[in-house]
Amino acid sequence: MNHTFQYLWKKTFTFRGRHVLASLIPTFIYIFFMIILIAGLTFLSADQMTRLTYFVIGITAVVWLYHSAMLNYYEIFRKDSIIRMNYIPLYLRVLPTIVFQTVLYILFTILYSAILSLRTADFMLKLFSLGYYVILGMILIVPFTIFYIQLRQHIKWKHTDKALLVILLITTPVFYIGDNLSTILQNILTLNPFYYIIYGIELSAINVSWSTNRIPTDLLFLSEMTLIYMALYAVYTKTNIYMKK
Repeated sequence: MNHTFQYLWKKTFTFRGRHVLASLIPTFIYIFFMIILIAGLTFLSADQMTRLTYFVIGITAVVWLYHSAMLNYYEIFRKDSIIRMNYIPLYLRVLPTIVFQTVLYILFTILYSAILSLRTADFMLKLFSLGYYVILGMILIVPFTIFYIQLRQHIKWKHTDKALLVILLITTPVFYIGDNLSTILQNILTLNPFYYIIYGIELSAINVSWSTNRIPTDLLFLSEMTLIYMALYAVYTKTNIYMKK
């Protein structure tokens, strides 16, 4: 256990062995949107700033989820990584990147809300709800990473990454508000775990905290994750693939 914790700590908060520029791309994107929010303070009303912050937190949530999977792909398949038996397990190889990118995302989300509060005179971010949905998002990133790896291995189309990113943007409430959709369409989109996570984070940022009426969608998400993890565990134990340290 101590060895595992030391490994995670060392790998999470160091750039050794990582592609530094690729790891910092999400940070550059977060800074870009922070500048947009700061600029918006000069000419946008409180309602317009709230809508802009909703959009920014949604699109950066997509960046967080997407880049966590993409960076893990490069981490696993970098040149000095060799698939062997009885080395570092696959899940330990992906956790450092997930934790590092998640910490960055949380910090910038708090900054975005602080900027919004300069216009609204109210800190609207619900930290408990944010933490809740971020933890669920981290749970989602692991199977998403495995899906991304399989996608890259089996589909050699050079625009695969871009197509996947566009699909995520369209099927999550970044450019629209979920409650403004028809009930049927909203129920269909709720089946998408990415929609559930991103919408929950967006609502947390505009003064809408978690409530008991979300329990059905919570149970749906957890059921989906349970089935996915059971399938991954069955495949993982059967193949017993480990990654070299």
